[in-house]
Amino acid sequence: MQQAGLDYILPLRRNHTLCDYSSIEQGNKKQFSGYFLFEDRVIWYKKQVKDGQNILLFLDERLKNQEEKDYLSRIETSENYAEIQKEELNEGQAKDDNSDITLRHADQEQADSKLDQPANGDTNQAKDKQTKETNPAYSIEKFYEKQHAMGTITITYALKTPKSAEQIFTCFKSRNEIETAFDAYKNVLNADKTYMQGQVQMETWSFINFMALVMYYRIYKQLAAQKMLKNYTPKDIILFLQHIKKICINGEWVQAELTKKTQKIMNLLRIEGS
Repeated sequence: MQQAGLDYILPLRRNHTLCDYSSIEQGNKKQFSGYFLFEDRVIWYKKQVKDGQNILLFLDERLKNQEEKDYLSRIETSENYAEIQKEELNEGQAKDDNSDITLRHADQEQADSKLDQPANGDTNQAKDKQTKETNPAYSIEKFYEKQHAMGTITITYALKTPKSAEQIFTCFKSRNEIETAFDAYKNVLNADKTYMQGQVQMETWSFINFMALVMYYRIYKQLAAQKMLKNYTPKDIILFLQHIKKICINGEWVQAELTKKTQKIMNLLRIEGS
């Protein structure tokens, strides 16, 4: 992409050779280039150039705490699971010992020969089990190895128009908007299944749901403009507004009475009833 002259912002794996966590290992915030606020969280960043590439290391300490808690909880869970497995194994061995005694009484030589010649599959399973016991998926030693990378996002980028670290971070986070759109399409509009039987019906269904998604994001934009996203989601607003009805009285259609809460929301969003 660099050779083609393209702009890009790409995240790196935490074990990538371009990732440098020395500034975090030192535990001194002076090692960072600065910080900014993102969604009420403090994000520290470190600008670097390695192997001719621009690198930005971001540290989200709230995310770091969450990841540390999750990892240590998994250690506790895996240790408890290992103890349960060990107890079950001991019980199984005791049962096998009793069975062996019975077999030896019945046919000593035949039983001994079978016990001395384990199958290849059993040998492989025993090796795998031993490897898992000596090298568990989660351990305090591995936690110590990974602790400095937790809560971090490392980005390599090339931009023709210079951007600040905050702008690059915000741009990177905006990729979630696509996932949010798909989530709204599936869980709010319930449009993850079509049930259409023909081309015309399918095109009509797609157009209607596209317009519904447009209206969904108009509500989202209005909530953001009025700073109401802390208390409401577009789905909440849809649930409130779907109860607005019109009734026919003496041949004239009039709007039914609204609840105080629905009227308040309409006023905040500057929606006029008619």
